[in-house]
Amino acid sequence: MLGKQAYEQAFGERNVKWGLQARRIEETAVWVLPNPSGLNRASLAELVEAYQVLNRSLDVPTEGD
Repeated sequence: MLGKQAYEQAFGERNVKWGLQARRIEETAVWVLPNPSGLNRASLAELVEAYQVLNRSLDVPTEGD
């Protein structure tokens, strides 16, 4: 999901952290990531880090691998 507020409203949870959530939807992992729009409250560094963590968890090959 993009945005903590969207996740909190959808699932009635508070104080959500970026990243992988304990909640699952059936067998699907749920991630909360900053919305990349210019209207979010996340800094560029937070945005980059959150998406890098997701990318590493997926074990996606990067250019040159």
